[in-house]
Order: sequence, then structure tokens, then C-alpha cells
Amino acid sequence: MVLTFDERKNSKNKDHGTVRTVRQAYQHSPIYGHEQTRTGQIISKTKFNFRKVAEGEIVVRQGNKCGFLAMLIDGTVETIASADDYAYEVHEFLSGPMVLQFDGIFGRMQLFTRTYKAASPCNFIILDKNEVLNLASNSFIFRLKSS
Repeated sequence: MVLTFDERKNSKNKDHGTVRTVRQAYQHSPIYGHEQTRTGQIISKTKFNFRKVAEGEIVVRQGNKCGFLAMLIDGTVETIASADDYAYEVHEFLSGPMVLQFDGIFGRMQLFTRTYKAASPCNFIILDKNEVLNLASNSFIFRLKSS
């Protein structure tokens, strides 16, 4: 049995244009809104990894270690969550900008609890766990958002 929820049908924003710079990606992120000079400092001191994912490609698999923060900047991903006995799956379609399983990077079980597959071409910004810890300890805006 497969259950499906498609967020794309409920989305008001159908334009998923390509993000060309870190600053543009940051402006679309949930933490945008504080002074621009601070934004430049964060961008200049943080190691960002960019990843383009083709439609149909697996982004991460259920059970993989979650040692990084993956931010979907644009595109649509299909999430596939399986029951413990694999008797059924639940599929969801989610559009960016969003963060994939933010809670998985910290805590007792640091594993992805579902599989993420690109339903359209996607652009991601990936931050290693150490970079996230550095941002949380050195950037006031990150401390506010995480509390």
C-alpha cells in the first residue's frame, strides 16, 4: 500500500527559478532578515557545499547517517517513509526552500528516517555538522532560531 500527499498542488508559488549565488539562496532561507553586513560575514566564514540533483536521483536514503544539514533551495523532493516491517510506505512531495530533517543532525538517533528522492531538478546547500555547530556558537541569529 502506498499513501501519497502532493504539496505541489497546494503551493501558491509555482516559480522555482535557479538560485545563482549564496546570497540569493540565503535571502530565500528561513534565517534571512538581519543586517546585510552580518550576512556577508557568515557567508565568507562558512564552508558551503553546493549540490545539484537530477530528477529521479536519490538525495539520501532512510537509515543513512545524518551528519550534515541539507537545505533544498529550489526544486521538489519526494519523501518516502516506510513502516518498520515495510508493509506500507507514505510518499510526500515537498518544495523548497526547506531543510531536510533538521532534527536528525542532533539527538540520540542521528539517522534519516525517510528516503528523499528528487521529483524535479533540485539545488541544495549542504553544511557539515561542524559548520552548523560553529554557526550556532558564533552567530547570534542562529542561536535565536534554534531556541
